Amino acid sequence: MTKTMLWGLLAVLLAACSGGNEYSSEAKNGFLRSCIARNSPVFCECGLGQLQKEYTEQEFVAQEEAAKANQRFSDRMQQSFIRIRQQCPQT
Repeated sequence: MTKTMLWGLLAVLLAACSGGNEYSSEAKNGFLRSCIARNSPVFCECGLGQLQKEYTEQEFVAQEEAAKANQRFSDRMQQSFIRIRQQCPQT
């Protein structure tokens, strides 16, 4: 899986109704910039909300760094992305 595909997948998974762990502005803005380059803002906001419910910011950053190093996300993160694709509006 290429780096571009990984970031696209990550972007897709990050943003649903808020709640859970609130990420820093830096973490949220970074994710949203990457996500919106490939998806609708509504989808990205939804995906971000979903990720914040499931991962602390520290866990999310660790997953992101591991993905950069390994060129793939963990199985757990990939499952999160699948759920986000199913739950968040694509428009």
